[in-house]
Formats: sequence, structure tokens, C-alpha cells
Amino acid sequence: MRLFYEKLTFSILFLFLLGFSPAYAQNSFGLEFGHNWRSISGGAFDYDSIRISTISGGDTGEPFGGIFYEYQIGKRISLHNKLNYGSRFIGYAVYNNFADCQFCPVRKIATVGVGSLAFEILPQVTILSYSNFKLNIFGGVNSTFNFVKNEADLYFQNQPGVSSVFNSLDSVVDPITFSFAYGASLEIWRIMLWAKVNPPASFTNSIEINDQEYDFDNSWGFVSFSLGYKFFSLKRRHY
Repeated sequence: MRLFYEKLTFSILFLFLLGFSPAYAQNSFGLEFGHNWRSISGGAFDYDSIRISTISGGDTGEPFGGIFYEYQIGKRISLHNKLNYGSRFIGYAVYNNFADCQFCPVRKIATVGVGSLAFEILPQVTILSYSNFKLNIFGGVNSTFNFVKNEADLYFQNQPGVSSVFNSLDSVVDPITFSFAYGASLEIWRIMLWAKVNPPASFTNSIEINDQEYDFDNSWGFVSFSLGYKFFSLKRRHY
């Protein structure tokens, strides 16, 4: 799947550069700040007597910020690129599922903090344009570099198995993840408003416990709203 996203990313760039028309060439860039709401899915995973339950569902989300760059290709077609950074937090419950108190296990809650640098390539079409007002729709790919915020290992008394699994969660997030992205934007003079969806995509594949690797598949998806300001625009003149 990762190879598919990589090929799709380069294909989009190639096709749009191939279709470049100097008559409409225009570059613009600016700042963007917003907030995303995250949904996590994963389920429960058993490793011998230890169970990991992904704390699924949505939450209040996290803020993000960055820059955007837009390259006009045709009268109504452009290539919109984003580079944003934000933090993400994933929760897991870890407990001994075969303990004597099977129906009241003591759960240890692990929170994995991730710093994410996301780069998006979004072909964009203007469906309505009047004076200084534009309504656009876009769709493309997202490539995200994930930096896990490692915490000091914790050890729980008389629970070596829970401790090992709990401390292994720092390494489960893939360093690079891919997903689709689509949405709409409004442009009023230099003010930009975006509504965007990143449908669920995998961000973990395996977990290593005591030097042994196990399957561990979790997905995250996002809905975001953001505000931007286009502070520079450069038009190319052709004679």
C-alpha cells in the first residue's frame, strides 16, 4: 500500500507539470492554522496473557499550523500543496487478561505522543469564481513523517508482562504514513478557508515485544478546518 501511495504522489506531480500552461502561470503562498478531529480504530490484540485495547473513537483533536503553496496551471486548475505540523495522541489500555480477577483487570493506560509533519499534494479545481471570491474542490495524497515522543520506561510491580508490552508501545507508529485527502476551500480576497477529510489509513503494522514481532494494525482518520492568509502572489508575464 505504501508503494501505491508513493507512485500516486509522483504520478500527480508528473501529470500536472506535463499539463502546465505558461499563459496562466502563477505562484502564491501563505500561512495556515487549523484544528483536526481524529478518529482511531484498532480493536483488541492478545499477546500471550496480555491484551492491548485501542482506545477508539474521536476526541477533541489537536491544533496544527504551517504553510501552503499554490501553483496555477490553467484558468480553473491549480496544484495546491500544504506543509503542516501538529501533535497527535493515541491511547491504549494494557492489562493481564488471564489474571485471577479476569473481569476486573487493572488497566494501565498508555498515551503515545506523536509529532507529525504532513506534506500534501492536492490538485484543485475552481468551480465558482466571481470578483475576489473563489470556491474550490480538491483531492490528492498526504505523506506524513511521524516523530514519536519517547517516554521513560515504566515498570509495574508483579506485572512484568504488562510492563514489557506497555513500554513497547513507543515504537509502534510507522515513521512515514500515507493517506488520501479531499475537501473544499473558499477564497475571499487573500483569506482562505478549508474543510478537509483524511479518510482512515493505517499508521501501525506491528509491535515488537521482547525482540519478537507481532501484528498490530491500527488506523486513524481526520476531519479538519483551517484558516489561512495568502500573503504573496507572483504572476509571470509572457510577451
